[in-house]
Amino acid sequence: MQTTAWQLPQADESSLASADLILLSADDAARARFAAAAALRPAPRLQPCDLQHLRDPEALHCAIGAARGVLIHLPAGHHYHAQILQLAALLAPRGVALAVLRDDEGTDEALDAVCNLPPSTLRRLRQLLGDQHGNPSALINQFALACGLSLLPEPN
Repeated sequence: MQTTAWQLPQADESSLASADLILLSADDAARARFAAAAALRPAPRLQPCDLQHLRDPEALHCAIGAARGVLIHLPAGHHYHAQILQLAALLAPRGVALAVLRDDEGTDEALDAVCNLPPSTLRRLRQLLGDQHGNPSALINQFALACGLSLLPEPN
């Protein structure tokens, strides 16, 4: 299934529950790029979602099923501090990898503390996410490896 910027896939509970990785972003173009890259690969399964899903962290936690990683992309000026902290508290007992990447250079010690990936990995993910001309598959690969997922499809 090809995806274009004007035709984003719908993120329903079944697509979230079957995803290995979840990408929450307010950027329609970024979600479209990652959806297109994810559609070309059998594993790991990535589901790009609108950042608006963070408005109800408990429902999001229930919907993401067996995901091994959640990457949250916060554009400058968006503040979901309380919702991210609530989601992190729900995900922590399950051992889900969590990365919160901001477009601005500001720091937030509470959000930085809930990210459970090494700082070097977070820097690399931020670089890959911010590269508008880069290959979204590289970010999917980097995040999947950081979450302990194989890049190879599971044998039948």
